[in-house]
Amino acid sequence: LHGSVLSAAAGAAVAFGALPGKLNPFIQPLMSSVRRETDEPLQRRSARSLASLIKLCVGRVPSPVNKIAGNVVALACADPAETPRAEWDDAAMAVAAAAAAAHEGPTEAAIARRGAEACLLSLCDVFGDALFESVPRLWEAMSVPLTGVGADGAAASAVAGPSPPKQAVVDACQLLKRVGARVAEASEASDSDSVRRPFSEPVKRRVLALLEPAFAKATAKDADPATQRAASAALAALAAAAPDSVVPHMLTLVVPALENAGEADDASGARRGAAAVAFELVERLGPVLAPFCVLLLVPLMGRMSDPADL
Repeated sequence: LHGSVLSAAAGAAVAFGALPGKLNPFIQPLMSSVRRETDEPLQRRSARSLASLIKLCVGRVPSPVNKIAGNVVALACADPAETPRAEWDDAAMAVAAAAAAAHEGPTEAAIARRGAEACLLSLCDVFGDALFESVPRLWEAMSVPLTGVGADGAAASAVAGPSPPKQAVVDACQLLKRVGARVAEASEASDSDSVRRPFSEPVKRRVLALLEPAFAKATAKDADPATQRAASAALAALAAAAPDSVVPHMLTLVVPALENAGEADDASGARRGAAAVAFELVERLGPVLAPFCVLLLVPLMGRMSDPADL
């Protein structure tokens, strides 16, 4: 109760639109509510207040925007039932999912992820087309591990090494699944709290440009099961958000990869990853994918006799 009162007071102060020099008395209760509040409406309200606080902090020197956004991103990717650990195999991911399902009510990690995702979606609503310019940490976390290119256009490997950590790739796919899909939504949508207005086409194209790098991560010859699952889920979320523009493009990538008949590791990795993407597309889109089934049916039937372990 004490935490709920503090977060409500902080939210009311943020709503006034003027903040003092010291922000910790506002940031800490809101972050705590986003992370731990079990009452979902209260948690969503704190998430919206935190997003509004971040907007008020844009332009401050020094600015806490990237630090707050980084903490929110970490919470959004910390639930192992939703964001697998990079070193896990299929059996470990199944165990994590079963443990979460057997838990009475949502786990602490699931509560924190729910609040963080609500904050990320609120940031989309608060900033609109200025999202990635105003909160650069969000774009970096979602794009750099997939593309290897920093926000300034320079190769990220110059700082971070030749390749990003595998867990960073999994986390980037999780962000693409939630934030990217929200940005790519084809039309105006609404939820219980607000009307979500669509992003402009240039911003959508910027996000959809991550589709091919994510597919490349899913179909790489050394792709681990966690990366394949996370990338496939992200691609399916993008397809569900904007099926008319994404599904045809996705099929131009999936079908040739499924039909790659080579015996080398890169060919079998491509087939394995493409099969995972196709599975997620069917699971997520359902009947929406029916007009394209004829294109997927023959390649998928061919993979049933594939000597590689798909």
